[in-house]
Amino acid sequence: MTEFRYKAFISYSHKNNRQAVWLMKKLEAFRIPRHLDKSGSGEAKRKKLGKMFRDREELPASTNMDGNIRSALKDSEYLIVVCSTDAARSSRVNNEIRQFIQHRDSRKILCLIVDGEPNFEVAGLADYQGCIPSELRKLRLVTGQTPLAADARTEGDGKQRGLQKIIAGLLEVDLDVLLRRDSRRRYSRLVAVALASFLATLVTTGLMVRANLAEDAAKQALSEAENQTARAEDLITFMLDDLAGNRLQELGRVEVMDAVVEKIVDHYESQDDSSLSPSALARKARSYIQLGRLYLGRDLRDPASGLFERAEKATNALLTRHPESVDARYAHLVSLQWVGTNHIFNGRYSEAETVWRERVRVGQELFKHEGLKQEVRAHLGDMNIHLGWALMELGRINEALEQFRVGLNIRQSNADSEPKNAWWLNPLGGGFYHLQWAQLHLAQLEDALANMRKSRHFYQRLAEEDPSDQRAVANYARSLRWLAETEILVGADESAKENLNLSIKLHDQLLSFEPDNKRAEYQGCVSTVVLAEIYWIEGNGDAVVDVLNNGCSAPDGSLSLDHFKAHQRFYGYKLELLRLEMAVADRDTGLAAQVYQRIHSRWRHETEEVRNSLNGRHVALSLAIQRIALNDLNISVPNAHQQLADVVTNSEASFVVASPIGTKLLQKARQLVRQHSIKNEIAR
Repeated sequence: MTEFRYKAFISYSHKNNRQAVWLMKKLEAFRIPRHLDKSGSGEAKRKKLGKMFRDREELPASTNMDGNIRSALKDSEYLIVVCSTDAARSSRVNNEIRQFIQHRDSRKILCLIVDGEPNFEVAGLADYQGCIPSELRKLRLVTGQTPLAADARTEGDGKQRGLQKIIAGLLEVDLDVLLRRDSRRRYSRLVAVALASFLATLVTTGLMVRANLAEDAAKQALSEAENQTARAEDLITFMLDDLAGNRLQELGRVEVMDAVVEKIVDHYESQDDSSLSPSALARKARSYIQLGRLYLGRDLRDPASGLFERAEKATNALLTRHPESVDARYAHLVSLQWVGTNHIFNGRYSEAETVWRERVRVGQELFKHEGLKQEVRAHLGDMNIHLGWALMELGRINEALEQFRVGLNIRQSNADSEPKNAWWLNPLGGGFYHLQWAQLHLAQLEDALANMRKSRHFYQRLAEEDPSDQRAVANYARSLRWLAETEILVGADESAKENLNLSIKLHDQLLSFEPDNKRAEYQGCVSTVVLAEIYWIEGNGDAVVDVLNNGCSAPDGSLSLDHFKAHQRFYGYKLELLRLEMAVADRDTGLAAQVYQRIHSRWRHETEEVRNSLNGRHVALSLAIQRIALNDLNISVPNAHQQLADVVTNSEASFVVASPIGTKLLQKARQLVRQHSIKNEIAR
C-alpha cells in the first residue's frame, strides 16, 4: 500500500484563504470514530485523518514554490478543491488539478463549494460564470466522472454537513455510515410514502395522462434529441479548446487536428440556419470562434478569417430572427469582436474599424436593458476601447482618444456597480493604458504619465490579490513596461530601467511555471528590447549585448518579422533596427548588410495600410535613416537619399508629428535631408 506524506492537498484561490484555513484546521483536528478506524488497534491505532497540505501554510517564502507544489501534489492521497467563482478563473487552481490527475486517480478529487453555481456540464467556455474550475468540467465531459461535491453554502448542505461529506470522502465511507444514523431507513420510508402518494396521483389523473401521452412522448423525444446535440457540440468545443489546441500540436499531430476541424466544419455547414433553434445557432457560432482561435494560435490567417466570418454570419442570422433578444445581441458582439481582432492582427485596420463600429452600434442597444450579466457588461466596455485601437493605427488619434474615454467611463461604471468585485480592476487598468496611449501621441505627456501610473496601480492590485493568478501577474508585468515606455519619453530613464527589469523578472517567473506560454515569452522579449534601447542611447554597448542575450528566451520566434500578428512584427522591426544600428556603429559591414537585407525584404511585403499605420511610419522613418548610415559605410543602397526625402514628405503630410517618438525621428530625418542637399549644392 502506497504511503503518502499528506492525506490531502487543498487547492484554492487566494481570495478563499479564510475558507481554506478553516477546512484545514477542521480536517486535521477531526478524530476518526472507532468503528471506522482501519489502521489497527492498541496505542498505534490511528486517531486522525493525517496531515493536510496548504501551500501558504507549508512553504517558506524562500523555497521554490512551484517545485514544492508539484512535489506535494505527488505526495498527496487526495486533492480537495475549494470551488468558487474565483477558483474557477484561477490558472493556479486549474494547473494543480491538471498536475494531480497526471499522478493520481481522478476519483481521489473532492470538491467543497463555497460560492457560485456548481455546473459541471459546461466545458471550455470563456464566459463560464460558475464555481467549478475548467479542468474538473472537462474531466466530467470526457470521463463522465463527477467528483464528490460537498456544498458548504447556506442554501446547500451548510458548512458543517459540507465538512462531514468531505471527511466521509476521505474515509471512503457513506455519510450515513460516518454519522451512525438511520437516515437510510428514514429515507426509504420517505421514498415509500412519496411513491404511494405519486401512485395515488397517477390513478386520480390517469385518464388525462393517457390522453396526452403521445404528445408528451413526442416532446420528450425532441427534447432528448436537442440535449444530445447540445452535449455532442459541447464535447466538440472542449476537444478544440483543449485537445486539438494543445495536446495534438504538442504531439506533432497537426494533420489529425486538421482532419477534426474539417469534419466539424462540414457538420456545421450542412445545417440550415433557418431550422436551428436560437441556442443551436449560438453554439454553432461559438464553435466557429473556437476553431478560428485555434488557427490563430497556429499563425494561419486565411482559415481563421473564414471561420470568424462564419461565426459572424451565424450570429447575424440569430440577431435577425430575434432582434430584441439580449442573448442574440451579446453573441453577435462576441463574433464581431473576433472578426475585428483578426483584421487588427493582419494589419487591416480600416476593415477592423468598420466591423467594430457595427459592434458599437449593436452594443449600444444592449444599454437599454437592465440587469446585464458581468460578461455582457465587460463587452460593452471593450467595444469602444477596441474601436479606438483601430483608429490609433489609422493615425486618427483624437477620434481614438474620444472612444477610449467612452470605454473607460463604461468600465468605471461597471466597477462602481460592484465595488467589492476585484474582477473589474483588470478592465480599469486597460482603460487607463489606452487613454495614455492616445495622450502620448498627442504630446500630452503629463496626463499620459499620470494615467499610466493609474493603469499600473490597478494591475498591481489585482496581482497582489492573488499572486497565483498567472494572468494577473502577466498583466502587471506588461503594465510595468508600458509605464517604462512613458517614463522614457519624459526623461525618467532610471525609473524606466527599474520597471523594465522587474517586468522581465516577472515574465521569467511565468515562463518557469509554464514554459510554453507564448504570450509571456513575447511580452518578456518586448521589455528586453525596450531596456536594451535605453542602454544603447546611454552608450552602454556591453549592457545592450548582455540584456539581449539573457533577457529574451526566443527573440526570433516571439518577435519574428514573419509573425502573422502585425503588432508583434513591429517589435520585431524594433529589435532588428537596434541590431542594425549597433552593427553600423561597430562598422561591421557584413552584419549590417545582412540585417538590413532581412528588414528590407520583409518591409517591402507589408501592405500599404501597415506601412502607413502609426507604428509603420516609425519603422519607415527609422529604416530610411539607417539607409543613409549604410551608404556612409560604403554599403550601396540605391536611391537612399531620395527614399529618405520621400518618407519625410509623406510623414509631414499625414503623420501625427506631435508624437514624441515621431517628432524625434522626423527631426533627424530632416537634418539628413538638408545635409545631403548642401553636399549636392557644393558638388555642383
